[in-house]
Amino acid sequence: MNAVRALLSGSTLAFEESQEAVSPGQTVAFYEGDRVLGGALITETII
Repeated sequence: MNAVRALLSGSTLAFEESQEAVSPGQTVAFYEGDRVLGGALITETII
């Protein structure tokens, strides 16, 4: 999967562009370049 840009604000992650097949229970990881900054489980999606 290719990296996509998103904004993390508190516990809310908002993708810059709509993403297909994002579902609760999936893992999301946060990177800056090659450095892993953190990760979380997706608990809900908003369309």
